[in-house]
Amino acid sequence: MRTNKLSNKFLYAFVSLLYVYKEFINANIVKTKRFEQIQEFIDGHVIKTKEYFAKNECIKTAYLFVEKVVDYMNESCQNNSTIINCIL
Repeated sequence: MRTNKLSNKFLYAFVSLLYVYKEFINANIVKTKRFEQIQEFIDGHVIKTKEYFAKNECIKTAYLFVEKVVDYMNESCQNNSTIINCIL
């Protein structure tokens, strides 16, 4: 599924943007907050409007892919933040 979804230019750009943001933003508090906001959008607003896209399989699978990527990025950001807080 990963290669199929990343062949979509929008999804590729979105995932690339998340990765670059995660790698190059040094302030962990800012990074954690931003990924939490993205997570809230994916889990909140997108779910509220899911009936608009219920019959479109392409959009549903794209959503599931983005949801997995955001979950992974959010978890890794949370883990990095926790490790740094423990060191300090």
